[in-house]
Amino acid sequence: MAGPQDFRFLIAGIDTLDLGLYVRWGVRFVMLSNYLNHARAQSIQGKATVLDEEVLGKVLVKPSGKRNYRWFIERPDMVIWIADKDEPNGFPNVYVSPKAETLWTRGVTATVEDIVQLIRESGGEVDQVQVSRCDLAADFMIPGGLSLDFLRQSVVSRSRHRAMYETVDAMETYYVGQRGAPLLARIYNKLLMVIKHPQTAFFVPLWGGPVEAWRTEFQMRRPLLHTYGINSVDDLRSKAGGL
Repeated sequence: MAGPQDFRFLIAGIDTLDLGLYVRWGVRFVMLSNYLNHARAQSIQGKATVLDEEVLGKVLVKPSGKRNYRWFIERPDMVIWIADKDEPNGFPNVYVSPKAETLWTRGVTATVEDIVQLIRESGGEVDQVQVSRCDLAADFMIPGGLSLDFLRQSVVSRSRHRAMYETVDAMETYYVGQRGAPLLARIYNKLLMVIKHPQTAFFVPLWGGPVEAWRTEFQMRRPLLHTYGINSVDDLRSKAGGL
């Protein structure tokens, strides 16, 4: 089956970047942990805890973190998880996920520099920044979109797992690979996603207007990145093309 003929490349870049930071907090940690514990306790009681901290800025402290990380903080430009440890002790004790808008508008280098500077201003010293997950994305204008039959016949992959999400009217997302696997590919109607999630409307001017944009996206987790020798952000910059 013939694929789309009248398509145009729009943009490409890193859409998700999860970073593990090895941070030594020193004497600042007692004050920081007391502050976060108080905010977390209020949040657990059902009180929306939006605080304006001197260094971290205006942040939302959520009631629960995730495995190994006690505190969960959300800022307009990123989300931060902090472990209840003043030293790394062999694993990242701070985990940061910049928001997509930050990555696309600020760029990876400036975003990572901002994160390291924020930790330093908060009293921590960053020994290492490790890439834990990276999603590479490319958007194309494809009038008329992509058909399921075309994707089924065209995808070449070692993985035999496929999945498709559709509405009554059309296909929305096609998955190649297993959820939670080190590598997962997604092909989906990005314009439709922007319409459903207005907070992502910043993509429209990046595309040059509200065009029928489709995205090809590869989600790569830590085991795959390690296989390719990608540990630091510098490694990612130098090897992103090869990925």
